[in-house]
Amino acid sequence: MNKIISNLLLNNELEKAKKYFDRIEEEILPTKFDENINIQHYLKEKIFNFYYNKESWDIANNFSKKEREEKKLSETFTYGETTYRSLSYIFEYIKSENNLIDGNFYDLGSGAGKALISASLIFPFKKCIGVELLDSLFLLSENVKEKYNENIEKQINENKEIFKDFNNIPIIENIKDDILNAKIINPSVILVCSTMFDENYMNILGEKLEKESNVGTIIITLTEKFNKFDINNWSLKKPFKVKFSWGFPSIYIYRKLK
Repeated sequence: MNKIISNLLLNNELEKAKKYFDRIEEEILPTKFDENINIQHYLKEKIFNFYYNKESWDIANNFSKKEREEKKLSETFTYGETTYRSLSYIFEYIKSENNLIDGNFYDLGSGAGKALISASLIFPFKKCIGVELLDSLFLLSENVKEKYNENIEKQINENKEIFKDFNNIPIIENIKDDILNAKIINPSVILVCSTMFDENYMNILGEKLEKESNVGTIIITLTEKFNKFDINNWSLKKPFKVKFSWGFPSIYIYRKLK
């Protein structure tokens, strides 16, 4: 870490890196993290930005909108993006409260794959798996996966200090399917960007995920929550808000107890 700090000092970035999560756009965050965690994610975001440029949002959003209109799809398929900063904060909050079980990360409605790349840099999951129905977004995510496969091993080896808890390189996998049809296997964390999901859809999805989750599985939903989860089988953290591409959704974090 001393070498990392020296390099940040040399580039006049150290103070910015120390306050990485302080600069998150939020209402009230539930906890703060030490400077080393802030620095770690400041540097990991630089790697994330290697895979996505400033135009990536416009490209994905335009492709999504065109395909939705052509196929006359419902608002359930409205495009929205996670950010590395917000997702890494959510993960650090989860890790501070619970041990993550071994297994896979799932993003249900994975779009252009931003949450998959983020998760692969944050925690050594076995696989980071995205499920996406729209052809255009699936292809964008496949292109990013190819770039990831070509570069990630070198990036981790060149930045061992911030990946010292990684004993494996997460595999990125994209599945083109409806999230209600895709089989969830060995999930550690499941992300559901559910802002545009109605109550009936959430009930159907919730029933599916209750069956396919393991004890210790974490489920993150945005804006909407699962109203029919068996409260004896799940814990639910007090929600908080952070910024995503469409605004400040409430973050609901569930953990399966039995």
